[in-house]
Amino acid sequence: TAAVAAAVVVTRRAELDGVGKSLVVVTWDFRGAAAAAAAVLAADATANDVVGAVEAGGNYCEERPDECDLSVGYNTKPDDANRVTLDAMIMDAQTHRAAGVGCLTRTRKAISVARAVMDKTTHSLLVGVDADAFAHRAGFADEELSGARSRAAYDAWVANDYKPNYWRASSGHKYPNETAAATAAAA
Repeated sequence: TAAVAAAVVVTRRAELDGVGKSLVVVTWDFRGAAAAAAAVLAADATANDVVGAVEAGGNYCEERPDECDLSVGYNTKPDDANRVTLDAMIMDAQTHRAAGVGCLTRTRKAISVARAVMDKTTHSLLVGVDADAFAHRAGFADEELSGARSRAAYDAWVANDYKPNYWRASSGHKYPNETAAATAAAA
């Protein structure tokens, strides 16, 4: 399917040993997401909150899909069933804790839901109705992910004989995997 995804990997200062500076790397030219992540790192250098930094970068794209080339977030590219779904994965490289969510259909902040799975449960992956149910129980807002733009994109795709599609052999998208990734390391 054409699930919209935000994949996030977190690193810590150990990878920059001796450098003494924070680092944020994002895929493509998503400068706003990088700035949001950097702002978390700059806010309190002693906190070393790279997980929070990457979450902030992911949230930036999830809330502002226009600024992230419509590759991640609500009202973006629907799947072949005309649903916008969100996926996210987050990892803390220092503790090796990680979690992900897949096929969220009612929550805009997928990366935050993935972090909540990591921080509040023993699960490593929740998908579909289980991910939606967890998000609801964890207090995330229940929101529609589709909108006029995503419905128009689906209609145009159908009118174009279902092309391009998301099968590897025929994808002609600028960002064929529809995933935004970010890495951060604190000073």
